[in-house]
Amino acid sequence: KNCTLLITGSNAVDLKVSSERLPGRTGKYFNSEKLFLPLDFFEFYKLLNPEWSGKFESKDLPKFKKYLEDFMLVGGFPQVINEYYTNGFIASETYETYTKWVDGDVHKNGKSTESAYRLFKELDKTLTSRVSYTNLAKDTLFASQQSAQDYLELFDLMYVCFKCDCFLLESRKVDAKKNKKFYFVDLPGYGFARMG
Repeated sequence: KNCTLLITGSNAVDLKVSSERLPGRTGKYFNSEKLFLPLDFFEFYKLLNPEWSGKFESKDLPKFKKYLEDFMLVGGFPQVINEYYTNGFIASETYETYTKWVDGDVHKNGKSTESAYRLFKELDKTLTSRVSYTNLAKDTLFASQQSAQDYLELFDLMYVCFKCDCFLLESRKVDAKKNKKFYFVDLPGYGFARMG
């Protein structure tokens, strides 16, 4: 009663799946579950510029550009942001931590890290372009399109990347059968995964 329980852990898939097994037991308030993802650019900018009102003016453009370049380098993980702004660089141990996190979740879920990294590299090439599961499977040497789809669903559960189905403007409907676009939740942070 009158308390908040914060559940954390190192396996994002376990947390996501476990929370779905608690229907009706996560509080009486609408949207009682909160998801903590890496900071987006605006949260990053506000963190480093607490006085910012939330509006951009043309005079702020050089400062905005400098922080955008920093964000593209460090991403939205608070530990990495702190390290970069304290030391002026990101230590190799930090890259290793995030690489091991990805490796661990992939392995715990019965998948091959080698296959996962092949798929990461292919997603990097197709970023912002529509692509089919069939082409992703073929270009990454997966046995079938279902295998590629299984890995992509795991990446979604891990909060590494997400898919955008095709949206038809004329009918204002999603067409799940058409090719999809895939985006990384934290693109700069994805650089950690590329190191594997």
